Amino acid sequence: MTTDPLIATFTRAQAELLECLLGEAAGPAPGGPCRPERVDIRRAAAGGCTLAFIHGAGGGTLFLHQLARHLPPNLGLVGINAGFAEDGTRSVLQDAEALIDRYVDAVCAGGQPGAPLHIGGYSSGGVIALEVARRIEARGDRVASLTLIDPARLPVPEIRQDTRLPKESLARRFEIARLAGITPLSSLYPTVARVQQAIATIAAIVRADAVMAPIHLLRATQGPEALPASEIARWAARTSSGMRVSEVAADHASIIAEPAIANVGAAIVNWLVNSLPLETV
Repeated sequence: MTTDPLIATFTRAQAELLECLLGEAAGPAPGGPCRPERVDIRRAAAGGCTLAFIHGAGGGTLFLHQLARHLPPNLGLVGINAGFAEDGTRSVLQDAEALIDRYVDAVCAGGQPGAPLHIGGYSSGGVIALEVARRIEARGDRVASLTLIDPARLPVPEIRQDTRLPKESLARRFEIARLAGITPLSSLYPTVARVQQAIATIAAIVRADAVMAPIHLLRATQGPEALPASEIARWAARTSSGMRVSEVAADHASIIAEPAIANVGAAIVNWLVNSLPLETV
């Protein structure tokens, strides 16, 4: 992952001041509804399986280009980005069911008919991936596995409403942007708030039902956001087919950059080739 060198020049307080000057503290970022976009990083070989990866809080999946170098060439790799329609309305963004259905459609369009479909997610994308898998299974289709790179904490049913103060929300937006390598002056910065809103919309309807697909959770072991054992146990409870945990010596941001992403790729290969039944690979 390439980090904008300017990011180091901004403190959180400066980012908050800049947002206030730009008027962003007054309300949600402008723009239309979230329309997930599918990007083919690499096509699967004939009859081969596909791994469809859902974006994290930054909204993009550029890291998959690096990850692809460490995966088998016959494995299809698809990125699901958080696209937005600039039509001036937020109505669809508020419709959680319509929004998650768009993700389901984008993920399913990335696979080959009859071939195994593996779903992945980075950061908050792990929560979206879980709900996407549950809905695909609910309609009678099979998800071969879930691969989650340092996923976010699962939403707590009793805490659905965001009770943070505006200043706290701005601080959180800046932190997410920093992890994604985006500065407050970047044209991508307003998108962070919109991605946050889309993720929060989906998190509010995530069901507690366990999926049938096995889970491979790759945990970043460094930094303050490292998943504690209690959260890993909550993720393990969301599958009826078992979960493997692979630990990677990195923090939440560097796990999707070299050199850590090489270890991520090796762990994914080991999972797909050595751990899953042959009919799912």
